[in-house]
Amino acid sequence: MNYLNLLAGFVSLGCLFVNCLSHSILVLHPVYAGSHIIAIRTILEELVRKGHKIKVIRWKESSRIPPMETENFSETILSIDNSEGLVPFLTKEVKSSFEFPDKLMWERGLNPSSVLDGGIDTVASSCDTLFQQKELIQELKASNFKVAIVDLLYNECGLALAHYLGLPVVAYWAISFVSGEIQYTTAFNPPSSIPHIYFPYTEMNFLQRCLNFIFAICNHILMQVCWEERKQ
Repeated sequence: MNYLNLLAGFVSLGCLFVNCLSHSILVLHPVYAGSHIIAIRTILEELVRKGHKIKVIRWKESSRIPPMETENFSETILSIDNSEGLVPFLTKEVKSSFEFPDKLMWERGLNPSSVLDGGIDTVASSCDTLFQQKELIQELKASNFKVAIVDLLYNECGLALAHYLGLPVVAYWAISFVSGEIQYTTAFNPPSSIPHIYFPYTEMNFLQRCLNFIFAICNHILMQVCWEERKQ
């Protein structure tokens, strides 16, 4: 059994405990997650086979993602208005598509400054667009979902939506389990012992732990600023 099938089993088992066998599961993707969509589909196919109904909310991608044509599965594809070309990493059109920043990731993917190079603006725009979908949110609220699978990286607003809908969350995470979004979960992730992905540490000495802790504080402040902007 591979890890994806194992996760599918955990989700199904969790559904049994909250009485949602053969009921509805909501899946929330962030704006950038083309490869994640395909990876999580392995889980969704298994969940559909087990009798669950799946609703996916995802964002328009420049790369073509084949449709999942099966019963008890539906998806809504959102897009951001980038007609003025102000939102980084998106095509310049009314219904824009995400374009993966290959050059940025290869050259500065593990540099903390890469987070500030447009990524925050892209996430903020996706949050604004998501929360403007009043009819969709009301539809989701009336759909009697029992659990949400949230692709958590850069998806704090998807997590907030699941919270608004009153749903328990199973989080999907594809890299080292350290980032600002984790602060908004109940996951135990102390910076004193778990190095951030931007640091090449495996075992940290005292100075490295201090640096890691300072970086975690800065990360926390950044997340608070972003959240306050979204509240306004």
